[in-house]
Amino acid sequence: SSISGCTVNDGVFVFLHVSAQETCQSSSSSLYQERRLILVNVGDSVTLQCLYQKDDGGNPLFFWYKQPLRQEPKLISTQFAFDRKGTFHDEFKDEIRFTLKNEKHSLILTISDVQVSDSATYYCAKSMNRFHMQFSEGTNVFVKDENSFINALVQQSDSETIHSGDSVTLKCTASTGSCDGEPSVYWFKNSEDHHPSLIYTQSDNSDQCEKKTNKTHTCVYNLSLNNLNQSNAGTYYCAVTVCGRIVFGNGTKLELKGKKCCNMSNYYLYSSELIYILGGALMPTTTLLICLFLMMCEKKISQSKETTTKVGLSNKHIL
Repeated sequence: SSISGCTVNDGVFVFLHVSAQETCQSSSSSLYQERRLILVNVGDSVTLQCLYQKDDGGNPLFFWYKQPLRQEPKLISTQFAFDRKGTFHDEFKDEIRFTLKNEKHSLILTISDVQVSDSATYYCAKSMNRFHMQFSEGTNVFVKDENSFINALVQQSDSETIHSGDSVTLKCTASTGSCDGEPSVYWFKNSEDHHPSLIYTQSDNSDQCEKKTNKTHTCVYNLSLNNLNQSNAGTYYCAVTVCGRIVFGNGTKLELKGKKCCNMSNYYLYSSELIYILGGALMPTTTLLICLFLMMCEKKISQSKETTTKVGLSNKHIL
């Protein structure tokens, strides 16, 4: 779930949680975060940008929130539109890795030397008064630890070449070791023309996991894609949260070709049936043409005989 709106009553924030599809669609038109998903490695830097529209008046207050998986949002900072420096709150007060910048119609939060604990959804919010706030759609940040020694493995189905209009089911098998708690699964899509995007997430997977006697979990996740077109081409990644870490699969690449007509066996069967049908339809016409041809031949022969007879009689008369 994610933040969709916020009301303030005597300084107490009450957050409303809804599905990702309903997140701030109408109330956050004046706030925009370009990157919906960022995948980074431990030690990298992350820059989160929040674009906002200029108001006719007033000095709105802006917020940055961090919402880790299955946790409540945490307030990172507050900053007025005309303020060059913001204020960090709570656990972020002494966090030197977090920095703020206020440029023209843009708030920028930078996290340097990212750690696995920085994996979360980050929202920027805007408040014109103490009774109403607007939230952006949010940016999902996933931090991968290539040196992690977690006993977990995520395997995906092989890459495929399919045709437009086809359907396909992508398979992801995760062996998550002996960690407590049910894992969450994420599906990402990465293509050459766009930034990586989060297309599906599921946290309740109890019906898809098998717990063995040695306390290890094996989970199988399927992602069904129907009526595919060229926009579905790309590499699909499955990622599973394990022991507070996120483990990625090697990816399944989908390449799309044009619509297929039919396979060769059906083609030959169809061709044979078509020949029989056309042959049956043309048989009466062919028979009629043959009859007409024979009749014309007989008529010509008859006319030729009559002409020969008349010429013979005429010659006798002259003699």
